[in-house]
Amino acid sequence: MSTKRVNKSKPEILNEMDQRAKIEKFKDMGKRLFPLLTTDTIYDAQTAIEAVSGYVKFELSIKEASFNLNDLPLNFSKEPKGKITDVMNAIKVELQEENAKDSAEFLELFGRTFSSLAVKKYLENPMSSIKVEDIIA
Repeated sequence: MSTKRVNKSKPEILNEMDQRAKIEKFKDMGKRLFPLLTTDTIYDAQTAIEAVSGYVKFELSIKEASFNLNDLPLNFSKEPKGKITDVMNAIKVELQEENAKDSAEFLELFGRTFSSLAVKKYLENPMSSIKVEDIIA
């Protein structure tokens, strides 16, 4: 019995390599931390591990919440020049003083709104065929 060859794209291959590297890193971290778990019970070890995770996530959320869009090095230079990059740069300028996390969340939601609108109604129409009221309820 032979195995069927699956051709993968470069991004898929890179993603798999990243995943494997992350797994190896996590294995290494687990091996380094295991000897430190000198608690009386497994539950206490779990509590210590999850407590540190909670503190780290809390501190990261504080730091993350303090970043504005202009604090991030957004570099669109690898994108092909044109109307899309012009709009990307205009969005970046318009939202530069906004919180980065909120901006990313909003832009993702805003983009999905355009996607669902396009599928439902305006797939091939120009942007001039819609109004802001069509997008924002």
